[in-house]
Amino acid sequence: MSSGRKPPIVIHAGDLVFGKGNRRIKTLLGSCIAITVWHPRHKLGGMCHFALAKKPANVPGSGKPDARYAEDCIKLFRKLAEERGTSLSEYRANIYGGGNMLASAQMDVDSEFAEVERSPVGDANAAQAFALLISEGVSINEADVGEQGYRKVEFDPMSGRARVDFVPVAG
Repeated sequence: MSSGRKPPIVIHAGDLVFGKGNRRIKTLLGSCIAITVWHPRHKLGGMCHFALAKKPANVPGSGKPDARYAEDCIKLFRKLAEERGTSLSEYRANIYGGGNMLASAQMDVDSEFAEVERSPVGDANAAQAFALLISEGVSINEADVGEQGYRKVEFDPMSGRARVDFVPVAG
């Protein structure tokens, strides 16, 4: 990505940045997901970083969307797109993250070994991101999800391009 710009905006779980501008957006993902959206004609774009596919039923809240959850990220993107005279279905999306940060573990059960997955959160997050974007009619250009490791993502809302570095975690 080009130099000479302001430092990138760094986002964390629960953050969402959207609009028109020349500042890149960066995040670090394990089992969380980052969705980037970009409008090719209007050069509007953004990134959200969510931690969970669905909001737990017992979470108190005022009914306001909370970007820590996939459904709320999509609601916020839809609202922000509409406020700018566009429809979310006009955007192109990328999905990143959903890594398995804990290696699978072997457990001795009645003298037989059974494989137990200790972190299915990443898989659920990725599946929810795909389902929600498809239900909104958003074209998904790229997905880099799963595996054992984490990702560094940098998104340029001017061009719609992203750079992803995958760092494996030893299993």
